[in-house]
Amino acid sequence: MKTQLFKSALAATVLFGAIGCGGPAANPLVGTWRASLSASGIDGNSTLTLNANGTASLSAIFTGGMAGGMTVTCTGPGLTYTGLTWTSTATTLSITGTPMCSGMISCMVGGMSQDFGCSTAGMNMTEGLSSAMYTLTNNNNTLTITTTSMGMSSMQSFSRQM
Repeated sequence: MKTQLFKSALAATVLFGAIGCGGPAANPLVGTWRASLSASGIDGNSTLTLNANGTASLSAIFTGGMAGGMTVTCTGPGLTYTGLTWTSTATTLSITGTPMCSGMISCMVGGMSQDFGCSTAGMNMTEGLSSAMYTLTNNNNTLTITTTSMGMSSMQSFSRQM
C-alpha cells in the first residue's frame, strides 16, 4: 500500500510536471518553475527547469501528510529527471528525450521506513507529456499547464522562481 500511495503521488507530479520552447533565448517560458503537489494525501513540490538551450529537468520531493489514516513523513534529495528537451509554440509545450532519473525519497509511513528510488517509482516520464497547452499570467510569473492523458484533462499552476 505504501508503494502504491507513493506511485500515485509521483504520477501526479509527472503528469503535471514536465513539458517545453522555440526561440528559447527570448522565450518567456525559460526559467525555473515550482508547483505544490498533493496526491493520495502526500504533499510536496515539483520544480520544472526550462533552460534557454532547449534542455529541461524535473525534480520532485515529497514532505509527507496523511495517507490511509497514517502519518507520512518524507525526506531526501528527491527524484530528478534529466535528459529532456523542450519546444513550444505560443500555446503548446512539448517534451521529448530519454528521461534519466536519479535520487531517492525516504518516507516514514505509520512508523515504518520506506525508500523510493527511480526503480520503485516505475514511471515513464514522457508518457502523456509529449504535448500540453499552457498559459502565462501574472506578468509571465505564473505558468498554467493543461495536460490530457487517457481522455482526462488536468491543470497545474507553477510559480516562477527568482
